[in-house]
Amino acid sequence: MIKSLIFYKTTAAVDNTGEVLIYKSLLEQLRQYGDVIVDDRHKMYAMFHKWMGVENNERLSRFSDRSFIASMILEAIKGLVIKRQVAFVTGVGEHKYTTIKSAVKNLLAACFLALLKVLRVKVVRIGMSIQLAGRLTRDSEKILSIFVDHYYVRDSLSQEHCLKAGIKKVKVAPDLSWGYAVNQNSWPKNSTQITNIMFSFRSSIYNDDLKKIESLKVAIRFLADYINSNFDCNIYISYQVTQDKAFAEEVCRYLAIYFDNISFVKEQVTLDNAAEYYGNANVVFSNRLHALLLAYKFGALPIGIIDVPLQQKIVGIFKDIGFPELLYHIDEIKSISISENDIDETVQAIKNVEKNNTRILNEIFVKIFKP
Repeated sequence: MIKSLIFYKTTAAVDNTGEVLIYKSLLEQLRQYGDVIVDDRHKMYAMFHKWMGVENNERLSRFSDRSFIASMILEAIKGLVIKRQVAFVTGVGEHKYTTIKSAVKNLLAACFLALLKVLRVKVVRIGMSIQLAGRLTRDSEKILSIFVDHYYVRDSLSQEHCLKAGIKKVKVAPDLSWGYAVNQNSWPKNSTQITNIMFSFRSSIYNDDLKKIESLKVAIRFLADYINSNFDCNIYISYQVTQDKAFAEEVCRYLAIYFDNISFVKEQVTLDNAAEYYGNANVVFSNRLHALLLAYKFGALPIGIIDVPLQQKIVGIFKDIGFPELLYHIDEIKSISISENDIDETVQAIKNVEKNNTRILNEIFVKIFKP
């Protein structure tokens, strides 16, 4: 039987370790079910594809002189003749549809997917959080979903949005990061005493809302006060996204006025060096989903300091895994309690969730790509 040909859309923030994490995890899954083709024609994604681990034979530039869309359509036509299944995989990441422009884009995408369905292409949307505001955006997403064979969101709150829009085929697939495996027990750590704590925060969710940014800094100061009152440890300020570096430096300068155990991690935390940083941290505080979901893989307790109304994807995922108590709203954080004795127990409980979610993901991909 001829292997499936899988066209994989990889348009993401190019300097975001969290995006690399989920796209790389999905790539590793797709390789098990066919030959993967990634559009590498845009130079801005060159480093992103390198971090993802895209092989030369998976690059569109090595496969065809045509565009990504033209290549997919041509291969779909050929597939009808030689009986080869062609698939189009898309949807990864956070999607907020709130404007007429986004609704129009959805309708144009629906027209394209309708053509693919005529050519019997298997269309898969997976790995996304979604928010739909307004009837027009809800209706446009509902129309688009008609032409999607497998429609998966990554949390129950996104599923609720879709069901309210009339998308009955929507199902939940665990966040793709759960399926990314790291080498276990390859880093030293003092598990009986808190010695290193990491902060990894973004201010970009607020754009230029100085009041909100100040609230975030107040919450971070509260954390530093608590840590220094209860533990003899180091606090490291890090970042997983290049865009976050300036705010990380600002936080470091701000905290250094009050405390002498503050250090700045100059290099971006990536999948390649995460073991060095998260592997030596006992606790990681962050308002980035995949800083939290990467840190626990290396034995660090992930605690989210988030803006609940603006960061529903984090709320949804932590609710689904049964750990909403690991999240604190920045405007309501009055107290926090960390027990050195509970860290290993909580991290192990999250790893048990990871094991179950990885099994679920594997079963979902078997179902998607079964002959």
